[in-house]
Amino acid sequence: MGKYFYAVQKGWKTGIFETWSECQANVSKFPNAKFKKFSTHEEAKTFLHGSPDSDTGRSQFKAAKVLQPKHNVVEAPVDTTSGAGVIHHCPCCSVGQAIKLAAAAKRAMDDAEEELLSKRPKFSDSTQKRNFSGTSASFNNSDNIDGQRVEVYTDGSCTHNGRRGARAGIGVHWIGQSDKDISERLKGKQTNQRAELTAAIRAIEVAKQQGIPKLKLYTDSKYTIKCATDWVKRWKRNGWKTANGTEVLNKEDVVRLDGLCGRVDVQWIHVPGHSNIPGNEAADKLAREGAACPPN
Repeated sequence: MGKYFYAVQKGWKTGIFETWSECQANVSKFPNAKFKKFSTHEEAKTFLHGSPDSDTGRSQFKAAKVLQPKHNVVEAPVDTTSGAGVIHHCPCCSVGQAIKLAAAAKRAMDDAEEELLSKRPKFSDSTQKRNFSGTSASFNNSDNIDGQRVEVYTDGSCTHNGRRGARAGIGVHWIGQSDKDISERLKGKQTNQRAELTAAIRAIEVAKQQGIPKLKLYTDSKYTIKCATDWVKRWKRNGWKTANGTEVLNKEDVVRLDGLCGRVDVQWIHVPGHSNIPGNEAADKLAREGAACPPN
C-alpha cells in the first residue's frame, strides 16, 4: 500500500498528516470540515494553502448541495480529482451561488438514477453479525455535530443481485455510537434496493424507539431518498400506482419508511458510494457482513 498524505484545510487543527487516524481526530465533529487525501506531499501542500471558498477549489467538486425545506435533502459533493468524499455544506453562499449549485445538483440527480442499476459490492467471508435492538442503552445526544440531530450512515448490499443465489444485508453505522451499529441479513426477497430501504428503516426505527426526534441520515442510495421524499407522494395520490399504471416496486417497504418518517424528522443526505467517506465505508462493511450471514 502506498503512502498517503491527508491535508486538513478546515478542522480542529489544520495541516498535513501521514495517517488517517490523525486526520480523523482533527476533522471528526468539526462543522463543515474540509480535508483530502493525496499521494504526494506537494499536492497536499497546494490544497492546504488554497482558499476553501475560491472558485478554483470549488470547481473541483460536482454539484454540492440540494437543500429544499419541504424535502429536507442535502447533496454531499465528490472530489472529482482524487475520488475522495468531502462533506462540505455552504450556508454562507450568496443566493446566486446557491441557485447555481441547486440547479447543477438537480441536473446531476436527473441524469443519474444509479439505483436502477445494482451495485456490485465485494463479497465478505465474514459471518459476524451485530444486532442492536434499540431497547438497551440510550444514545448520547451530546455527540451530535450540531447538537440537534443524531447522525447515522445506512447502506445495503446484495451479491448476485437480480440472479439466483442473491444474498442481501443491511448496515447501520451511528456516528459516535458504534456500539449500536447494526449488521443483519435482509429478510424476504433479496435485492439491493430492498436492502437500501430496509437499512434506512432500521435506523429510523431505532431513533423512534430511543426517543430521538431528529435524525441526520447519510446514504449513497438516491433510490431510497427519492422514495422517501418525492415519489411516495405521487404514488399515494395515484393509489400506489406508478406513472405508467404499474404496481409500485417494494411497496411494503416504502409504506413502512413513509410511516416512520412521519414520526421522526429525517434530514436525508446523499453521499457518493465507495469514495473513502469513513461513515459510508463503515456502513458498507456492515452491510456486506450482514449479507454473508445465514438467513434469519
